[in-house]
Amino acid sequence: FEDRNEIEARGHVKIVTYPEKTTLSADKAIYNRDTNIIRLFDNVILDKNGSTLKGDFMSINLNEENVLMNEPTGVMGMMTIRAQEGYAYANEIQMLNGDTELAKNVDLTLQSKGFGYYDQDIVQDELVTMDLKKKRSEPLKIKTKEIIIESKRDHDTVTLKDAEIYYKKFKIATAHSAEILTDKNHAFIETNLPEIGMIRDFGTYFGWGYATEVPFGGTLKLMPALVYDSGIGIGGIARYRSKRNLIEAAYATSSENFIVRGKYQFNDNWYIDYGRHAYFDEWFFGRRQPGYMAQLVYDKAYRIKDLDATFKQRFSGGYVTDYGLEEKDNRFGTARFRWQAELSKLLFEKRNDEQDMYIRTYAYAQTGATLYGTGDVTGVVRFGPSVQTRVKNWGSRISYGMAGVHGVSPLVFDQYIYGKQFISIDENIRLGKYLALGYQGTISILRDNPDKDLLTENKFY
Repeated sequence: FEDRNEIEARGHVKIVTYPEKTTLSADKAIYNRDTNIIRLFDNVILDKNGSTLKGDFMSINLNEENVLMNEPTGVMGMMTIRAQEGYAYANEIQMLNGDTELAKNVDLTLQSKGFGYYDQDIVQDELVTMDLKKKRSEPLKIKTKEIIIESKRDHDTVTLKDAEIYYKKFKIATAHSAEILTDKNHAFIETNLPEIGMIRDFGTYFGWGYATEVPFGGTLKLMPALVYDSGIGIGGIARYRSKRNLIEAAYATSSENFIVRGKYQFNDNWYIDYGRHAYFDEWFFGRRQPGYMAQLVYDKAYRIKDLDATFKQRFSGGYVTDYGLEEKDNRFGTARFRWQAELSKLLFEKRNDEQDMYIRTYAYAQTGATLYGTGDVTGVVRFGPSVQTRVKNWGSRISYGMAGVHGVSPLVFDQYIYGKQFISIDENIRLGKYLALGYQGTISILRDNPDKDLLTENKFY
C-alpha cells in the first residue's frame, strides 16, 4: 500500500530472524516503512530458544529491537505464565503483572550414587505405603529468596538464591546459590550441591564440585573430594552426562587407583560399555571387575504368548584384560564374545494391593556360551525356582539353581564362581524415607568355585 507506505500480509504469516532464529507467526502482519514497526494480529506466536509467547496483538520496533505484546501467555520450559504485558528483547523475555503455574509436574530426584546403583536394589520410595490412611510427612524443606528458571535450547535450569535447608524446624545448611541442571526431557540431572558416596577401590568420598552445561543437552561436573580408603586422601571425580552418553572418572591418592566407567546407548537394545578398573554388570554371571574392557552389547527381551513366559538374550563382543592395580602387573588380555539367554515363567502369584503385599514364584532356565581370542570356549546351563515376596517396606528374593559347567576362562576375573548348586539371596527393608538396609549374597553349596568359598558374593548396604 504505497499511499501509507506499508506492506500487509494475510493468511499464515511467518517471520524468521537470523542468526538467533526467532520465529514469529500470525494471521495478519503490517509493516510500516516510515516508523520501521511491525504489527501482528490474531493467533500471534513468538518462538525463541524453546520459549513461546502467545497473544492476539504484538508490536515490534525494529529501531530499538524490542517487542511489545498485549495479554500474552508464555510457555517457558516447565512454566506457563499469563500476564497483562510482555516484552521481548535480544537476550531476554519479560512478563509483567500476571501469574505463573507449572505447565507439568516434574520430579527431580537428587541422589548421590557414586558408581554403585543401590537405588535399584531397594524398595522404591514411590511404591512404599507406610499407612494407607495417613499421608506421609515431608520434613525436609528448602526456603529460598529467589528462584530463577531458565529454558534454553538444550537444557532447563533451576537456580535457588540464598537457599536455606531445614529439617522440620531446624536449619541444617545454607547455600548462596544452588543450581540444578537437566536436559529438555528431564532424563537426568546434575547439581552443584555436595555429594557423598562410595566407589569400590576408590573409597568413601565427600565432595563439592562445579556443574556446567555442555553442548547437545549434556552436563559436566568436576568435583574435588576428600576420600577414605585404608587412609585419608584427596582426589577428584569427573562426570559427563547426556541423553545417550555417561562417562565417569575418579582418582584418589589414598588408593592410587584411576577408575573410568562409560556407556554410550545407541537405542533401547544396542550400547557400548567400556572402562578401567570398574565393575560391569554381566547379568547372571554377576558384577565383574576387569582391568580394561570395551565391548558392544545387544540386549533385548521378548514376550512368548503361547508359553506365557519371557525370553531374554544378550550378545556382547569386545576386548578385555585381567584386573591389576599397578601398570607393571601382568594383565593378560584377549578378545571375548559372549551369548546369554534366559527363559522365565510366572508359576504362582498371590497379592493384596490394599495391604501392599504379594508373593510370586517363578521357574527359570539360563544358558551362556563364551568364545575367547585364545580359542578357549566356556559354557553354562542353569535352572531352578525363584520366590519373590513383598510386605510393605520389606522385599525379598530367594533363588535356587543347579548348573552344568564346561571349560574354564583364561581370564581370572571372568571365571564362573557360583558352582553347580547355589542359593541366591536378596533382602532389603526400607526403615524410613532416607534410610534402607539390605543384603545380597550367593551361597555355593558344594564349594566347587575357584576359591572354594561358601559365600561367593556377600554385600551389605
